[in-house]
Amino acid sequence: MSLSNGFAAHHRHAIMRLQQRYRQLSLWNKVALWGSVCSILGFLYLFFPNGHGPVPERAMPPVASEGLASSVEPAPLSEVASLESYYSHLDRLQARFAERAEFQRAVVGQRIVWQGKALSAFDLDQARSTGLIIASTNRNGHLDMALAEFPPSFRLRLFALKRGDVVRVSGVIHSVNEDAPRLSATNLWVQTP
Repeated sequence: MSLSNGFAAHHRHAIMRLQQRYRQLSLWNKVALWGSVCSILGFLYLFFPNGHGPVPERAMPPVASEGLASSVEPAPLSEVASLESYYSHLDRLQARFAERAEFQRAVVGQRIVWQGKALSAFDLDQARSTGLIIASTNRNGHLDMALAEFPPSFRLRLFALKRGDVVRVSGVIHSVNEDAPRLSATNLWVQTP
């Protein structure tokens, strides 16, 4: 018996054993097996869609940007003059995803002075800075919030605040996500009743 015939015989024997084991599986084990096979093939397709490796980024079709500016211009001051005006403008852009994303990019770097009620103070980044969540109630009764990040020197002042204290925060809009803008705060004023 040659080496190739021995390999073929061993191969046929292994396939027969797999077929016998497959027949012994219950229905749910067969469903699980085929689900696993499909998951593995789907995962492989993510990385090798054409069998030729990952698709280079330059091969992806460009997104049409008709009517969009190529560079992001700062947002007008009236749109970030207050926490309420910021969220009011976002609400007007709710269904226009490109314009909303462009506005959120445009407000980054804007200097602001926003007023709101203190909701919570907490340490950020292992106490390298302290966060304060400020909020105002919009006309629908929902809370519009911002996270103000202060240097460590403000920690005692921030933790001395009570929930509901009216505060004014000055600083720069550092970043924006879907939940709330994040401010790099430089000053804090507490309004006395």
